[in-house]
Amino acid sequence: MTLQFLDTLVPALLHTLWIGLLSAVGLFLALQILPAKRARLRYALGIVALLAIFLGGLVAWEWPEIKSPAPATAEQAKATKASFTQIETALERYK
Repeated sequence: MTLQFLDTLVPALLHTLWIGLLSAVGLFLALQILPAKRARLRYALGIVALLAIFLGGLVAWEWPEIKSPAPATAEQAKATKASFTQIETALERYK
């Protein structure tokens, strides 16, 4: 296992714990409200809670990549700077 792999795995697992806790509390409250006669709905809510934990774990796994995109290349940085310069120049005219 690489260090980068572990750097994303550990936080993702920790986030999955609180996501699971929230899902469990929500399911518990829903099951307290629903009567036992509504067994299919109660089962479906349990499945939804499990899916929420799974999908939450996937989002937590991908979150570092979403938050920090790949660094810009030199060409992209120059193009961005040129765009800001053009915007600043256009704004100067309206002052």
